[in-house]
Amino acid sequence: MKQAHTLVLALLCLCFYTQAYSQSIVTSFVGIGGHGYNGDNISAKTAKLYKPIGIQLDKHGNLYFCDNMNNRIRKVDTSGVITTVAGSGIKGFSGNGGLATEAKINQPMSVLVDAEGNFYFSDLNNNTVWYVDAVTNIISIVAGTGISGYNGDNIAANTAQLSSPGGLCLDASGNLYIADHSNNRIRKINKETGIISTIAGTEGYLFNGDDIAATEATLYSPTGLEFDPDSNIVISDHGHHRLRRVDRETGIITTIAGNGINTFSGDGGLATEAQIAFPSHLEFDPNGNLYFADHGNFRIRKIDRLTGIISTVAGTGYAGNNGDSLSPLLTNLSAPWDIDFDAAGNLIVSEISVSKVRKISNVFVCSMPVMPVLETEVANVCENSEIHISLSGGSLGDAENWKWYEGSCDGTEIGTGTSINYNTTQSTVQIYVKAVGGCVNESICSVIEIDPIPQQIYFEDNDGDGYGNGIISISSCSPLLSGYVLNASDCDDTDLLIHPSGYEICNSIDDDCNGITDENLYTDITASTFTLCSGNSSTLQTTSMSGYTYKWFKNNIEISNVVTNSYNASAAGNYKVQANSPEGCSSTSVEITITMNQPPAIKITTPNGTNICGNASVKLKATNKTGYSWQWYLNDEVINGATKSQYTAKTAGTYKCSVSTSEGCSKFSSNVLVTNSCKVSEETEMENGVVKIYPNPASEEFTISLSENITMDNGRVEIYNMQGMKITEQYFNASGTKNTFTIQLPDNTAAGIHLVKIYADKEYNERIIIM
Repeated sequence: MKQAHTLVLALLCLCFYTQAYSQSIVTSFVGIGGHGYNGDNISAKTAKLYKPIGIQLDKHGNLYFCDNMNNRIRKVDTSGVITTVAGSGIKGFSGNGGLATEAKINQPMSVLVDAEGNFYFSDLNNNTVWYVDAVTNIISIVAGTGISGYNGDNIAANTAQLSSPGGLCLDASGNLYIADHSNNRIRKINKETGIISTIAGTEGYLFNGDDIAATEATLYSPTGLEFDPDSNIVISDHGHHRLRRVDRETGIITTIAGNGINTFSGDGGLATEAQIAFPSHLEFDPNGNLYFADHGNFRIRKIDRLTGIISTVAGTGYAGNNGDSLSPLLTNLSAPWDIDFDAAGNLIVSEISVSKVRKISNVFVCSMPVMPVLETEVANVCENSEIHISLSGGSLGDAENWKWYEGSCDGTEIGTGTSINYNTTQSTVQIYVKAVGGCVNESICSVIEIDPIPQQIYFEDNDGDGYGNGIISISSCSPLLSGYVLNASDCDDTDLLIHPSGYEICNSIDDDCNGITDENLYTDITASTFTLCSGNSSTLQTTSMSGYTYKWFKNNIEISNVVTNSYNASAAGNYKVQANSPEGCSSTSVEITITMNQPPAIKITTPNGTNICGNASVKLKATNKTGYSWQWYLNDEVINGATKSQYTAKTAGTYKCSVSTSEGCSKFSSNVLVTNSCKVSEETEMENGVVKIYPNPASEEFTISLSENITMDNGRVEIYNMQGMKITEQYFNASGTKNTFTIQLPDNTAAGIHLVKIYADKEYNERIIIM
């Protein structure tokens, strides 16, 4: 587990609970076995891998790993689906500044996910370390030039040469550490400046001892690195067959496991006396015990934090694959390389030779804390006072103690234990508590917000008018106390009507507490409306008081014969009232203005007359001005929907229109009589009896009769509709004895008045009504 993940695991520790230790077994987690690549977006257990190397779980439980020979960084989400998150699968060196999945990389070795989901990985043969942004998926180089070598320290990391970089970790400040494998150094990149430096290792690789400055000690192909619970950095000194620790305070390097001999021995004894072979990566559990992949011995081994005793937790010492669901100590591990713990205490292991990632269940079990509720002894906290905050409920589990912080979960430490005393200020503050120690490195926090109430001075209010007397007062931060107010402006705290908002009346008393008696006596005035339409009035009124007489004024001229407290104003003007008390005091109200709006000008015109004949209509047009609205009536009944300035009447009757202005004044128009006076007879006779048409009105046909003295061939009859369009043309012969003809109307002939043209000895015109 890398340092960033250690912090994440701590924040997630409440996601699992105390559990009884159950039998540990080894199962396949990712990979079907055998080298290859068979695509993404499939179950991780059916995926083909090609030498999985570096692995890490993010804070959500997603697994990231380096699919080394497939030249990809791959991810297994919590549903078990595998995808590629970096690398195109084509070996090469390109893509800086582009999408991570389009970049060409060459044998990635180690991957590190930070708390925000961004990840770093080391690119062995390109001698670089890459960074992939979690939001944009853009990839960029953070260290290395692509050229294998060493060109010094204290330069920008992206101009520094690396040689086969391997393991990665972050410290609590976000500085990045790199196992510069073939340069035999541990390098550090400052987060703020981007400058690279060496913190362990020097020229050469032959072992030159311990208890010296780490920068003077030789390392031999360092592979993995991790911070212990005390923030010392622990290094897998791969070629020296040792685990070594650099003290964070002194910078001194020491061996904590391995005696430098490449073989296997020492289980049950001190780790410093044991023999280990090519250790690769390491991890700490929440109790501070150290686990590491004893790569050359095909084992996972553990060093107890308290005793320093080493033991094997998985592997038989033989390579190969003897199946799943076996006890860890009966399971063959094939070239284990990297390890990481999930939140449930299972150990995830990458196995290079069989191209699998396996899971060892129940490696450790830690009883996690149950977080309490924070409480204060008083509901209302005053500023600048001491309060007692305690825990309610909750339990430490395997943690050692509660720690209290101000400002944030990692803010200023202000105490330990189950309660604290805290001195408030005038500012709002958050107080946090979390469980620490034991196997619980960190836990989530419980929080309480302290929002102190300011101290205020309250004044006694005897008469309950909302104004205090300024004589009796108390200081408190409690909510408003009964019988007290926050002001001291009452000049008579025994009379409910006397206070700064009181009305001055003629009584020789300072009713409004301004130090003056009977001045500016208050007289109110109200109006039922301030805007009138012609013919309406507004009721003006002032408060009626016993024994008072009143004078009303319009435009500063007294209105005769009005002495009551109300007046009906029917004209525009400025009005006020004077109230006169029996004691001889008088007061005049403020002036109010009544305005008069004129009714609308309304006229109706009938452009095509007022007579409806057959299916014809009459257009009625009312005066149209901006702000007008209309309502049409027929025979004094509202015509629904007729609210425009024009209306088309198709029915005889008496029409009128009500017009309203935007100010609310309205007026009716004069009535308009619409008639239907079409001539309806059995026949129409033209030209002194020469031509007759009947019946008129007609429906499907009608008859034309000519005088007997007309004789001709190819006489013609044309019929036109109301739009002037010819709808039929028919021919006839007149012989003197047969001069009567029936004219058939076309199907669907529209009702209305039609023009009939008859071409006989001359042209005859007449109108016929088609029903």
